[in-house]
Amino acid sequence: MHLCSSGARVQIRTPAKVNFSLDVLRRRSDGYHEVATLLAKVSVYDTLSFTRRTDDQISLCIHSLTNVATEPLPTDGRNIIVKAAELLRPHAPHATGVDITLWKRIPIAAGMGGGSSDAAATLLALNEFWKANLPQPELLSLAAELGSDVPFFVLNENWAVGRGRGEDLQPLPVTAPLPLIVVKPPSGLSAGEVYKNCQPDERDRTSALVQLLQGGRYEQLPGQMSNGLQQSAYELNAEVRKTLDALSQELPGRVMLSGSGTACFGVCRNMREALARSARLRGLQLGHVMAMTTRC
Repeated sequence: MHLCSSGARVQIRTPAKVNFSLDVLRRRSDGYHEVATLLAKVSVYDTLSFTRRTDDQISLCIHSLTNVATEPLPTDGRNIIVKAAELLRPHAPHATGVDITLWKRIPIAAGMGGGSSDAAATLLALNEFWKANLPQPELLSLAAELGSDVPFFVLNENWAVGRGRGEDLQPLPVTAPLPLIVVKPPSGLSAGEVYKNCQPDERDRTSALVQLLQGGRYEQLPGQMSNGLQQSAYELNAEVRKTLDALSQELPGRVMLSGSGTACFGVCRNMREALARSARLRGLQLGHVMAMTTRC
């Protein structure tokens, strides 16, 4: 994340993510699923600004800069950004009211962590703005209360393995950006519905991908990708089926659903290929098509 501060105002740019693996290992007694996942931040960003108020109110205004939202997002306490601010406030003795503005570029209901990233950005920005000065371990603990993906965006590192609900993180050093095409169909899917429809599988395929990364064998990564939620999303959503099929025509054996969907992505050999193939895919009217890279 990139944070700029000018006293009465803080602005932060926060990335999306994709999952290069998502093993759904078993259902837990607390209602969640035990997972193993390989996450990477990617080069599409939301921007948030925080401006001091003279009262104690927290207000949120949202501007959608692309066709990322099919319906207006809530701006009250139902929004995870407001929840993050309210969660941090008791830990900040000098907290004031704040006007929050979100410029939304990350698609919603996509499996790209947009809401989680915005929540993490809120914790990081207000931790400085309100001079709460919480150390990273405490911010990670608060982040885990907001959602399983939120802690990943609190980390400075761009790649990590997530276990447990996804919040038990092991950062990974990755030294090369991977070019991607991401396609977000118009419709979304409820993560809860996708998990409910999936069949857990005890096999941990994520460890094999970690070994490839640690050995610098990035070119072998696409052939080892797997997502235990992909079949569930494929069954539930016709647009996911159409998108995965179209991507597979362009990039056979290099395509997967991100998270619980509905965004799907393909790994390209270079950015030139990503730009050329994304231009062709736009002609198919599949939804929002983006060429990007992983961060490193």
